[in-house]
Amino acid sequence: MAPTKKIVSDLSSVVKFEQWMRFYFIKKDGDDLIIAPEPEHMNRIKTLYAEYYELAEAMCLVKMTPQTSQRLILDFIRDHFDGQEYKSTQIHKALDSKDFSTEMYLFNMWLELHDTQLGEQIIGYDEWIGLYEAWKNSEQGQKVLLSMESGSTAGGDDSSSTVH
Repeated sequence: MAPTKKIVSDLSSVVKFEQWMRFYFIKKDGDDLIIAPEPEHMNRIKTLYAEYYELAEAMCLVKMTPQTSQRLILDFIRDHFDGQEYKSTQIHKALDSKDFSTEMYLFNMWLELHDTQLGEQIIGYDEWIGLYEAWKNSEQGQKVLLSMESGSTAGGDDSSSTVH
C-alpha cells in the first residue's frame, strides 16, 4: 500500500526545511561548512517555524556533511513523528516510496532552476515553499511531473531500455 499524501508531505517538509537552512545559512569555517544563522534569524525561526526549531538548533555550528544532514533529518523524524503520528514501518515505507522520491526530485530541480533568484535575499521558509508549490503546479512543473511518471527523466526507472 502506498503511503498517504500526508506522511509524504510531513516527511518531505522536514527535508525541505533542512535544505532551506543550508541554502541560506551555510558558512565556511576553515575547511568545514557550518550552519550559522544570525541570532535574529534564529529568533524568527523560533517564532515562525517553531515545529522545526529543534532541527534548526541541532544544525547550528555543526560541521555539515551529507552524512550529518541525513542523521539530523532522521533524528528529527524519529523524535517528532515515529510513534507519535506514524508507525516506524509507515515512515520507512514513505521514505522509500516513489511519491517521496518524486517530491524530492521535483523540489531539488526547482531549487536548481531558481538558485540565483532564491539567493538574492533570504526568503522565509513559508514563502520558499509557496514559490515551490506554485512552480510545481505550473505548466513547467506539471510537464516535469508527467515526464517522471512516464519514466522519461533521470528520476524515472526505465531499466527496460538499458543496453547490456
